[in-house]
Amino acid sequence: MTSESNHNYTEMQLDALQEMGNIGASHASSALSKMMGTDVMIDVTESVVCKTEKVPEAFGDREMKVIAIYLDAFGVERGHMLIVMPIGMGIQFSDIILGRPATEGRELDDDDMAALSEIGNICASAYLSAISDFLGNMLLPSTPSVTVDMQGAVLELPAALAAETSNFAVLIKTNLKFNGVTYPGYILYLPDVSSQTLLMKKFEELGL
Repeated sequence: MTSESNHNYTEMQLDALQEMGNIGASHASSALSKMMGTDVMIDVTESVVCKTEKVPEAFGDREMKVIAIYLDAFGVERGHMLIVMPIGMGIQFSDIILGRPATEGRELDDDDMAALSEIGNICASAYLSAISDFLGNMLLPSTPSVTVDMQGAVLELPAALAAETSNFAVLIKTNLKFNGVTYPGYILYLPDVSSQTLLMKKFEELGL
């Protein structure tokens, strides 16, 4: 794991955050594989803890067209999540779920949005489950919101929210593999202040 701003995290604490991402990715892989009837592998390639204002830089190409799935995380603690995937991958996922012939480069319709919303719900639930287990407090995702836009544009809302509730973000970079093709993806978790405090308290309890 790397950190663009250490936020007083030790290397062991950063490793713990990455392990939560690994567990969430494993759960999401299993759930998506079952949902689509084909093996889907989600590998965490890197976890980055960075200041919220640095998030757009961490995502790379701002002009790339992507599918973004946004959710709030509710519980004793709160936060925000953003799942970002290439549009081509999202179309393939949707075609499989809806039982449609594979069609590259087409426009997304309402059925696609519903299918992608369910994918986002599965991935977010898996990741939040890993965080909940670690913190000992339940976190549940809100109803997902799906949009298709340039990568820079989809970051505007979470960046604005983060400025109000967070001073750092956990960015999980992933590779999603299915049907012999590998696609890059991102999971962005923005914990609110109380979640950040609880994370640090948990680290202290564990001696990390």
